[in-house]
Amino acid sequence: YLLTPGMARVVPRLMDHGIAVYRFRGPASIEAEVYDATTVRRDSYFQGHYLKSVEVEKSIETVEVVEGWYWVPTAQSMGRLITYLMEPETDDNLITWGWVDHMLEVTPATLDEALASLYAVRSPEELTPERRAQLDERARAMMERRQRVPMMRVMDHPYAPVERVRRFMPSGGNRYFR
Repeated sequence: YLLTPGMARVVPRLMDHGIAVYRFRGPASIEAEVYDATTVRRDSYFQGHYLKSVEVEKSIETVEVVEGWYWVPTAQSMGRLITYLMEPETDDNLITWGWVDHMLEVTPATLDEALASLYAVRSPEELTPERRAQLDERARAMMERRQRVPMMRVMDHPYAPVERVRRFMPSGGNRYFR
């Protein structure tokens, strides 16, 4: 799986589970299955945060990665765990547990909900007809917007300049370096 640089905070967690993570040292073109979230829902409240779920559209694309991206191969002992954590539609993945909250926004279910989240409008009646039309257009665009999920499944082994991410402190501290 490919991880964008914005997913760097999950790397120590993966390593704590014994998963090998590699970081790209240079650019590469990699064929990957990418996920575009069509709907991001906030589900139940559990253990201090709201669980999330997504519906995605999948497509195969050539992704241009640069230095700073991460590669997590599934050809290792924890391969099934990696797949379960990275697939966006599983019920116990990184999205569910809030590791991508900073990258995926919840999609409003209704037009009024979208208006309320955009402008903190309590009721649509408070708006002039012209302003309501403008806001309706923006809210519809917000509801139809696709969001790229920052995890992508690699279709073929990338022959690219990568190096394994190692712990900064051999004693098992939580500081890491590349």
